[in-house]
Amino acid sequence: MAAVDRMSSIFATDRSRRQQTGAPSPSEVMHITPSQEIWDSLRTFAPAPEALDRNKMIAAARQDPAHVAFDVLRTRMTMAMKERGWHRVGISSPTPSCGKSFVVGNLAISFSRQEELKTVVMDLDLNTPSLAKYMGVSGSGSMAEFLAGNKSVEAHFARPTKGLSQIGPNIAVGLNDQREIFGSELLQYPSTELALNEVQTQLDPDIMIFDLPPVLSSDAVVALGSQLDCILLVVSGERSKTADISEAERLIAETKPLLGVVMNQASGSLFG
Repeated sequence: MAAVDRMSSIFATDRSRRQQTGAPSPSEVMHITPSQEIWDSLRTFAPAPEALDRNKMIAAARQDPAHVAFDVLRTRMTMAMKERGWHRVGISSPTPSCGKSFVVGNLAISFSRQEELKTVVMDLDLNTPSLAKYMGVSGSGSMAEFLAGNKSVEAHFARPTKGLSQIGPNIAVGLNDQREIFGSELLQYPSTELALNEVQTQLDPDIMIFDLPPVLSSDAVVALGSQLDCILLVVSGERSKTADISEAERLIAETKPLLGVVMNQASGSLFG
């Protein structure tokens, strides 16, 4: 009951705020803060190298030979999305425990080193958030509060401290440290679309990466389809069943283009 009351409170607060928000006046439009100024105002974080190592963020130290696979995946994604004019990619899996957040975390670190790109990474797996843990970030706050319109971009998003040896400064992350039982419903609430557009407008990223719930465990991927340009599917060589992969691909195809399939937890190539 407490969880229901909390979510109802979030929705009620958002409904009030959004209803009061009309079109900006000409004077407001003239005073829009440039995106670089907003990037510079974001709070910073400095993950401990041992935390990144412990969470297998191999793209950080770059000592594990497998880190090259994430750089290759980053380059392929960038080329494919630029060619099609895409900016928003959701990363999901057929079922839980396929390692999608592991892939998102390593991709985030790989993208952070691209000087010519600005990348935003968001944890939208609200029921089981884990990206903050993988990236060694504490006190990330509630993504639900941001999506409901109760926190600003500057208040919720963070970027790595400049000068870190293992992670570059060219990403902004919106993470989550509070599990939301009704996460799927929140992602379908109108405020989520407004929040994602707010991030796009204020931070003006080249690429937005979303860590999504598993396709077969939630209707969130289908519900968010209109907010995405494409979806990358992470499958497990140890856990994923052929029938689950096929069903996930079918559901994705009804929503958005499938950017590709990443094979995780298996020997051999990372890509499919």
